[in-house]
Amino acid sequence: MLTFEYATWYEDYMKLIDYIRSENMNPSQWAKSVGISQPIITRYLKDKRGLSLKTALKIQRVTGGMVRVDELLNDGARKSPLPDS
Repeated sequence: MLTFEYATWYEDYMKLIDYIRSENMNPSQWAKSVGISQPIITRYLKDKRGLSLKTALKIQRVTGGMVRVDELLNDGARKSPLPDS
């Protein structure tokens, strides 16, 4: 039973870009709405720069845990990054 509960919890998370899209916002709008610098979010999504632990914790909190710290801090785990244009 513990394994099933863990698996269910583990699968109930999203990548940051997917969460932002689910909120029907663009990254700039979302960053402003939650009080995070827009350049920080844009650079992260373009895979140009990582996030600080403080910012990752804030994102996890404001998303209700749908976007997790461990995913945010794992640079190779990003999916659907923004194009470099």
